[in-house]
Amino acid sequence: MNARKSLLAAAAAFFATAALSYADVTIVLTGSTAFRAAVNDSIIAMLSGETVRHITGSSAGLNNSNTAIFQGTIASLPALGTVTIKTAWSGSGSGITTLVNNSNVNVLPDSVLLEGTTGTNVAAVSTTTTTAKATYAFSDVKQESTTAASLTALAAPSSVGIIPFQFVASESAPAGVTNITDQQVYQLLNAGFLPSSVLSGSSADYSVTLYPVGRDSGSGTRIAVLAETGYGINNPVNQALPTTTGSGASVVITAAGEGGRGNSGESSGGTLATWLSGTSTGFALIGYMGVSDTTTAVGNGARALSYNGSTYSATNVKNGVYTLWSEVQLYTQTAAPTSDQSALKTELLSQVNTYLLSNENRGIALTAMNVTRPSDGGPVSSN
Repeated sequence: MNARKSLLAAAAAFFATAALSYADVTIVLTGSTAFRAAVNDSIIAMLSGETVRHITGSSAGLNNSNTAIFQGTIASLPALGTVTIKTAWSGSGSGITTLVNNSNVNVLPDSVLLEGTTGTNVAAVSTTTTTAKATYAFSDVKQESTTAASLTALAAPSSVGIIPFQFVASESAPAGVTNITDQQVYQLLNAGFLPSSVLSGSSADYSVTLYPVGRDSGSGTRIAVLAETGYGINNPVNQALPTTTGSGASVVITAAGEGGRGNSGESSGGTLATWLSGTSTGFALIGYMGVSDTTTAVGNGARALSYNGSTYSATNVKNGVYTLWSEVQLYTQTAAPTSDQSALKTELLSQVNTYLLSNENRGIALTAMNVTRPSDGGPVSSN
């Protein structure tokens, strides 16, 4: 081979290697809606020059949407090239089932990234979704607690962080309704209603009926709450389906009653946050949500309740005083991810941990916890 051919061959090899080194990478995330705000914010913090699009959820804003797409680069991982992350939040149990069955989820197509201004920009779009296979699923609970418990076991998950949950009463609940116990949770979810006087201790509140609203059986939030309270994750509940008008801080709950949803429920905590933000006459709602959705609801007039006499705070969770929480896991699809997808996963988990250390209103970093529990709803003990 002459010198010219050798030079051309070397150049071809160099550019081929460069192309391989900077191959673009895409992952699809599904699972926990209660943890989506922490993940969304972590993705944005991780990416540079990102463009973000989402479908409007039950309320305005990216963190109330189950479907979004993020695209940008990662300064510390230039070899990944252009990074695209698509979300299809569906609930923890549903997300795990999706991975086990290798079924499709609905995601936004890449084409929506061209709508509006590119670069650091978050915007809502109205578009038809396409389908894709999920790469990873965030779950508030372990597979053995979910509706996928009897299905093929996925590989051991990565631990991500802690997500606390809270019971929340709508604005029209009597002022004395400030705490709920595990026994009262049982009465409320089993019967489908409860006089406010049972929670407030005041006979004057007997005429104001409390109706429970909550999540569907594929929700990790529901599983975690039913496990922690001792209700039983497989026991049927009797949840309401209220009708409302308005949105945000102007929601009016016009009707609610025993049942409605029955053992079914909502696919997103954002829907509950909207309902619990509302006012009503002669009745009120009580629901359970992750801390991010609780913050939204309380900001619009709802009231967070203490649980078994303990007030929620990050400090109380870390020290085992407040026990309504679970550990978030990240499960991987049955087919082995590519090395680039695995590298992106590792970077995202690192970013989530860093994010949670300074954003405890979204969740709590594992490294900050002084207590642990062996299973969903299991006893809390010191590290």
